Amino acid sequence: MLTQIAACGELFHTATGTAFADLLVDGHRESWPIRSKRFRGWLRRRHYEATGGALNGHAISSELDLLEARAQFDAPERCVHVRIAEHEDHIYLDLADEQWRAVEIGPDGWQVIKCPPVRFRRPAGILPLPVPEQGGSIEALLPLLNLSSRNDFVLVVAWLLAALRPGGPYPVLAISGEQGSAKTVLSKMLKALVDPNAAPVRALPREERDLMIAANNGFNGAPRASFGANSRSRAPASWARCLMQQCVGCRHCLVFVSLACLEWQTSPCGRRLAEQPCGPLAPLRALMMRTA
Repeated sequence: MLTQIAACGELFHTATGTAFADLLVDGHRESWPIRSKRFRGWLRRRHYEATGGALNGHAISSELDLLEARAQFDAPERCVHVRIAEHEDHIYLDLADEQWRAVEIGPDGWQVIKCPPVRFRRPAGILPLPVPEQGGSIEALLPLLNLSSRNDFVLVVAWLLAALRPGGPYPVLAISGEQGSAKTVLSKMLKALVDPNAAPVRALPREERDLMIAANNGFNGAPRASFGANSRSRAPASWARCLMQQCVGCRHCLVFVSLACLEWQTSPCGRRLAEQPCGPLAPLRALMMRTA
């Protein structure tokens, strides 16, 4: 019975061997890891609807083992993305809503579609984007941002556009300003425009493991959250190097720092970020702006 129920979904695996299943839920397709809590719940629900009984733990475990083996050895390999993906000269932006809709962006414009040709996953904490509407202007964003010049607004818009690109390298946007100049508010607003999350701003990771967990839950492997630093916190050099490698190789990163805090430097290839002794903030070989 369980095998027949599970056959309703299409199986596949990622390049790292993680098993997934496409599920048809209320007329739309959802993609979930076979070992996820959501897939377990789907199995229980389908079994209950078919038999009126409950599943025991042993039956579920055995079925998950079988489905995982089928997905890894008998099913095709697919790429699974977070929020943004590219396919046949089109960019797909996951709205992360209950209908699993996405925005298809191409040379002739954009449209909201129900079943994109790419697969998305939903990490914990991801929040839905609003459904876009035709018309409007990016200029409407300017009065809401505490920026010191028009040039800073150009940098912000450039960073937002770069964050929605399907491939790197990606810029680092450093927001500097005095205490109380709304650096955190600005970072939350920018983050919410491209990738709203239940935890929009995080403290500096204490360990590389914490950074990699944040990276895994981000845009195709890049940090989801904005990282903040102040004059009382110093990021270890290993964290800084890892951060730069994630930024240039994956999605985007937004860092806001207080003045007289850290001095960031990049190598000519742009793949290393080294921490220097505290001092005046040096110009970045990345996007940099200052709040008023």
